[in-house]
Amino acid sequence: MYILEKELLNQIDSIAKEVKEKTNNVVNYEEYIAIPYFGNIILRFTLDKADVSLDELDSYEKMIYEVVCNDFLIDFMGDVYKKVGVDFSKLDDKLNKFSHRYKDEPAYEQASYAAEIRKDAEYLLAKAGLDTDQSVWEIQVDEDELIVLIMGEEHKKIAEFEGKPNICVAEVPSNQCLGLYKATLYAKRNQISLARLLVEG
Repeated sequence: MYILEKELLNQIDSIAKEVKEKTNNVVNYEEYIAIPYFGNIILRFTLDKADVSLDELDSYEKMIYEVVCNDFLIDFMGDVYKKVGVDFSKLDDKLNKFSHRYKDEPAYEQASYAAEIRKDAEYLLAKAGLDTDQSVWEIQVDEDELIVLIMGEEHKKIAEFEGKPNICVAEVPSNQCLGLYKATLYAKRNQISLARLLVEG
């Protein structure tokens, strides 16, 4: 599968090293998540800093985008956003609002690997015995399993497959996926942190 290929992992590793160097070891790469429906991969980072402001996050995310160019989307881990006041208990409501507020945000140009990660999504759905025509929001690469999130109506587990690899498939509300994606694009275009939208929106 493309999401497990060395070429991709080496590219991410190179980005991680550059970001770490540019921030004097303050910003560190944590994980990557494929979003096949929208044809992109999100790189997620941590922050080795006790306190941080929204202005600082704006600067960090702008800098990271300068490193990744248009190859990836980026954000920070949830615990980083909590430091600036993001309330994750209200996240679902925020994302529902974002799906309307940013619905006209221009779609991001799909990455060169879009077709490959969509094939990965179809492969994983087939392995789990599911219809391959379903819209896959996210593929999470865990140590011993791949988590596949399908765009649907609600939060619920769909299926599990034990094998190589282990696969867990769940459903998530499609409007929340759209809200998060569009808000991410808006933040990127306006050179601000996604956290700012989650706090101020």
